[in-house]
Amino acid sequence: APADKCFWVRNGPVVRDLAGLMEALRGTSDWQFDYHTGPRGNDFAAWISEVLEEPVFAKKVIKAETREKLISLIAAYIG
Repeated sequence: APADKCFWVRNGPVVRDLAGLMEALRGTSDWQFDYHTGPRGNDFAAWISEVLEEPVFAKKVIKAETREKLISLIAAYIG
């Protein structure tokens, strides 16, 4: 993603792509994950759909209920 479209993890790293997101998730807390997946929506899925232009994958991301599940999902997706 271009610099102005990076994903900013709450109190954490700045992410440019799915591999970076996977690495960032490995180092974030459950609190940080919950912040981005709370009742107001799933920030990860929105960014993946809108910025990375991967709407089909984003729909799968919404269903990942834990950080570990999302990490596994991304790992399988990017190979």
